[in-house]
Amino acid sequence: MKNKKSYFMPYLKLLLIFLFNLTLNANQPTALISTPPNTTIKTKTEITGTASDDNLDYYELQISPIGKDEYRVLEKSNNSITNGVLTTLDGTTLKNGIYDIKLVAVDKNNQTSTAYTTIIIKGKAKIGEFSFTITDFDIKIGGLPLQVNRTYSTLQRFEKLDFGYAWSIDFQNVKVQENIVPGEEWKTTPDRFIGYCFKTDKQHLVNISLPDGTTESFEFKFARECGGYRIGSFYDAPILYAQNGSEAKLETIDETDTIYVNQAGEIINPYTNKLYNPNRYRLTLSNGMIYEISENFGITKITDPQSNTLTYTTDGIQSSRGESLTFLRDNKGRITKIT
Repeated sequence: MKNKKSYFMPYLKLLLIFLFNLTLNANQPTALISTPPNTTIKTKTEITGTASDDNLDYYELQISPIGKDEYRVLEKSNNSITNGVLTTLDGTTLKNGIYDIKLVAVDKNNQTSTAYTTIIIKGKAKIGEFSFTITDFDIKIGGLPLQVNRTYSTLQRFEKLDFGYAWSIDFQNVKVQENIVPGEEWKTTPDRFIGYCFKTDKQHLVNISLPDGTTESFEFKFARECGGYRIGSFYDAPILYAQNGSEAKLETIDETDTIYVNQAGEIINPYTNKLYNPNRYRLTLSNGMIYEISENFGITKITDPQSNTLTYTTDGIQSSRGESLTFLRDNKGRITKIT
């Protein structure tokens, strides 16, 4: 009969190997995106950072239109990267707008680390795009024409739109995007003489993507950064300031003009006690055209300088001159008939 020591020796070795591997992989992999938040990308640009572990299985760099959680993979690799290039992103192959970037690093024990940032795609040069537009309806009634233009674009090939993937209708081609909830992450810094100052580690941006490929950008700021502010007291809501010398004007719709800031640095609507979070905006261009835009829908109303209007809903388009178009949809929300 074997002695007890020799009998248990193989099991002891297996236990030691298991404990060694457990200790070796006690730490999660490192995931870090070095490219600054809100970096503007027009052409090919390197996204840099770290995705590393002694036992890295793989890392993935993913992209999604901001807030949509519709991620697709930009890059997947089994190689550890430390302060290096994670991928090269080509802005000419993406529709203008704000995007979430997610880095996922996974080790061989299936431990996962994740990092996030946002980027802004701008520019008219879309070298990789193939697109065409079909005009289904064009009713001349004076003022604003009552039109339905159906556009196919390879830049939208991953998006579920009104006519299916890659096929959009006019009002979907104007989008409003926020890089952060407007009421979040406002840091207040006390001053012994003039009260609190509003400082923020992040820009609070709103981007409007227009059908012609241009982008209007705005930033939420308080009219006075310092002076007389007190935690919990009521003040004027922040204002949207145009960037890059634009003459366009952007205002919030259906949101309070009065706010207070709590201890967590959040802007609160005092009438609802909810976070300040506009969903609808009014964009006025230098040519006098006015667009009312919903963050979730697109254009809801257009007004020309002569006060003619077109109103857009999921059910159709209504002109202020009395004409209208009605949309019929299938059970997936796609337009199947226009009358």
